[in-house]
Amino acid sequence: MTLSPNRLQRTVMDKVPTHMRQHAAAEPERSLSNMTIRSLVALALSVLLSGAPASASDLNDLRSRAEQGDVSAQYELAMAYDTGRGIRKDLSQAAHWCAKAAEQGHAAAQNCIGSMYQFGDGVPQDEAAAASWY
Repeated sequence: MTLSPNRLQRTVMDKVPTHMRQHAAAEPERSLSNMTIRSLVALALSVLLSGAPASASDLNDLRSRAEQGDVSAQYELAMAYDTGRGIRKDLSQAAHWCAKAAEQGHAAAQNCIGSMYQFGDGVPQDEAAAASWY
């Protein structure tokens, strides 16, 4: 199956986490214009290759690992909730799991929860809380 460039862009952007789309919309002059080709390729690959839970069993395993404190599983579960990949999209659950991972020092989760507070995605908008995570 061949995708047109516009369809491919929509397909990729549908899988980009909300916090990344929010930053690109808020600061368009700093988002794509200053990104290098390498950064775009890395983002596209991470989005396309990141594993959404393939089945209910995979999702249960991911949730179990997240509940046991596995920081990678917490962030992966947050991104699944954020994008709706393999699970119903739920920004409050995304924020919950992002915060859990951020509290353990996961850098991407810290950026994610900061953005969620900045834009009020899944949490009340709070500039001070956002700044504390960036």
